[in-house]
Amino acid sequence: MMPIIMASDKTNITRGTGNLEMHPTFLMIANIASDVRMKATAQAWRCVAFIPTPKFDVHNDFQGILQARVWHKCMDKVCVNLKIAAKVGTFTPDPFGLVRYVFMPLVAYQADLPEQQLIACVAKDSYPVSLATLANFGDSQPYSPRISHVKQLTGRDHRDIQRTIVPSIAGAAPPKAVRAIRAIVDFIYIAQNPIYTPTSITQMEAALAEFHRHKQAILDAEARQGKKGAMDHFWIPKLELLQSFARAVKNSGNILQYTADRTSHQSDFIFQIVRLLDIAEKVRQFELYTLLRLFHQDLVNVAIRTEQDEIADLDPELAWVLQFATAAEEIQYQSPRPVQNHFLKGLTSDDSNIAFHLTVVPDIHSTSMHDAAISLNLPDLSAALYNFVKGLSIKQCCSQGSFNGQGGIDLGFDKVQLWFKFRLQQHSVFKTQVIMPSQMVQAFSPSNDAPFGNCDTVLIQLKTTEMPEVAQVRTVIVPIARKGSVLHPALNQPIAYIQLFKVVSSPAQQPDVDMFVVKRAFHSEPSLNGDTQRLGGFIPLTLITQAIELIPVYGERMDRTINAMNSLEVPLYFYVNNSSDKEVYRSMMRFDS
Repeated sequence: MMPIIMASDKTNITRGTGNLEMHPTFLMIANIASDVRMKATAQAWRCVAFIPTPKFDVHNDFQGILQARVWHKCMDKVCVNLKIAAKVGTFTPDPFGLVRYVFMPLVAYQADLPEQQLIACVAKDSYPVSLATLANFGDSQPYSPRISHVKQLTGRDHRDIQRTIVPSIAGAAPPKAVRAIRAIVDFIYIAQNPIYTPTSITQMEAALAEFHRHKQAILDAEARQGKKGAMDHFWIPKLELLQSFARAVKNSGNILQYTADRTSHQSDFIFQIVRLLDIAEKVRQFELYTLLRLFHQDLVNVAIRTEQDEIADLDPELAWVLQFATAAEEIQYQSPRPVQNHFLKGLTSDDSNIAFHLTVVPDIHSTSMHDAAISLNLPDLSAALYNFVKGLSIKQCCSQGSFNGQGGIDLGFDKVQLWFKFRLQQHSVFKTQVIMPSQMVQAFSPSNDAPFGNCDTVLIQLKTTEMPEVAQVRTVIVPIARKGSVLHPALNQPIAYIQLFKVVSSPAQQPDVDMFVVKRAFHSEPSLNGDTQRLGGFIPLTLITQAIELIPVYGERMDRTINAMNSLEVPLYFYVNNSSDKEVYRSMMRFDS
């Protein structure tokens, strides 16, 4: 059995062609793993046709009908051999050169809404998987007839808005409207999962149902705007289409994560595109063939379980080459840059699930703790180090006071090295055997451009607590042993100075936003000069578990003094953003209860 998956997306040819349109059609076998076929760089999809969208010299009422007939006629010709192979089977060679008798059924056709309507032979205002029309969409109460203009929102700017829109509007927008937006964002993140379980599909359906229960609040707030002002309905075919996602996942697996690229500046575009695709494919196959022959390798990629198999986003073809090619030949081979595996040489957590990487050369080679405290604006830096050596937790220091001085302990060093950044690498929460790309965690000192520094926030797992703590990393140090002295055992590792936050509400307490709210934590006693001091201290670097994003609680009206350089320093209350990416979203779901 060789299941076939097809996909298409209408593309505009904007330059030199009179703004013509066509349907690139792609084909792939479903036997390829989903995490490979979902990446455009994996070369898993093959373009098999460019179907034209001609303009007919007829009345506009007949344009769509005639264009649809052309599309179906062309697809009938493109798929003539596939239909025979699906019905009666066909002989085809496998990668080992053996002739197999296989059937090739079409198991899925992935397309955007216009293509789905085209395939289903329904009008543009109709739902492609039922008999519903535009008048049946949205709420049950009737509204005056209007025209719904559907515009697809794509691009990085829109994805960035999706990551931050819920905490950004919380407090300013009505709570039920925030809840509706949060529910549709939840649906989008769950729908993008690389793997699905019955539980995740149920969660996806529940998120969409929650959006429909509260979407009226968006209309009441006049947040749905059209060219003529506020709109009072949700007659959106694409929104109605979301109801079929759960069924589509059960039938055909993961949803396609990308669409056909928009092209421009093309002359004789059909000839050029076909020739370009043909040449690119031949060049890639020739490069691979010559490389295999150069190293006397078999022309069949026998799957071998290696360390590279665990790296996320690694091209399977590149993994094959890496089994025998040296670094020099690897550089010459064109392929996506592989993910570096820091688990091989870096520091690891106690459970070996997290790897840490510090550069060989520190940002500051040698400085005293006194000078470091001044440059970092951390007056309790030295006292915090002595408390760490004594074995006092940061919260114990809060109640006992942390400005007690050295206490007569010789730590065996006078100078320290400072790092202003490090990398953190984890296993995927979806596939625990897959290693994700590393993340940079910054802890830059104050400067003219950033008066408060530029320091990222993380989750830390203190041994005294079950729930992770939220903290901001201010610096990473490694003491330099004094000649003839021995460092204290607690200092024979990289340690990070962090400042803690305190959880003030859980997602269950704020269902509209569904995020943790944290507050800056402070010492119970003032510092020696009488100032209120943030609660901070040292921890082993390996207690950091995940990089996270905090967004200020803006409230009904935002403090206009907040900007990009001080957004983590001026506010006191923050949302722990669980929408920063799919991995964070999934991992934060464990703590919702």
